[in-house]
Amino acid sequence: MSISQNDLAEKIIAMERAALDRWGKGDPWGFTEISADEVTYFDPATQRRLDGLEALRDFYAALEGKINIRYEMINPRVQVQGDTAVLTFNLIDYLPTY
Repeated sequence: MSISQNDLAEKIIAMERAALDRWGKGDPWGFTEISADEVTYFDPATQRRLDGLEALRDFYAALEGKINIRYEMINPRVQVQGDTAVLTFNLIDYLPTY
């Protein structure tokens, strides 16, 4: 039985939201759990692109417990081509107000 593209999109978006929920509470490991060994990560907070799951884990280890945010995932879209799916969205992070 094959999964519909709509169901696949919902599943991928739910996985990303779950990882973001954990991220917002200082737990970055949700992203490593849904990343391939060959993950490529780029972010304005890094000096250069990170290649591979080990490099991503090393980067996240320094962030564990230091993140406390809320977020909005705006206009998520999953595009499927063969056995590849790409999720894109705009992300707004809100820092806590004390």
